[in-house]
Amino acid sequence: MKVKKAEAQFTPGPWYSEMNVQGKTIVWAFDNPGAPRIAVAAAYQQGKMAHNAALIAAAPELLNACQMAVNEMPGNEQGQKIASMLRAAIAKAEGK
Repeated sequence: MKVKKAEAQFTPGPWYSEMNVQGKTIVWAFDNPGAPRIAVAAAYQQGKMAHNAALIAAAPELLNACQMAVNEMPGNEQGQKIASMLRAAIAKAEGK
């Protein structure tokens, strides 16, 4: 089953992350100056906040890579398993 690239229902990337003066890690986008904050990353374990923010900030590029790769998987069993995982990740990212 071919996957078509859906129209983005989120703030387009690239997204960036940095720690603010209150010590919170903020994920934001340049193209939305009215409300640039995408997310505030938190962590229950010390030291993971910046890593969580980096993963969130990479989301648009990761989604794009999944969308590009899913239709390029070989037809063998392993390729189909990976394609299934990619489709599930795409659906999750698209809120389906």
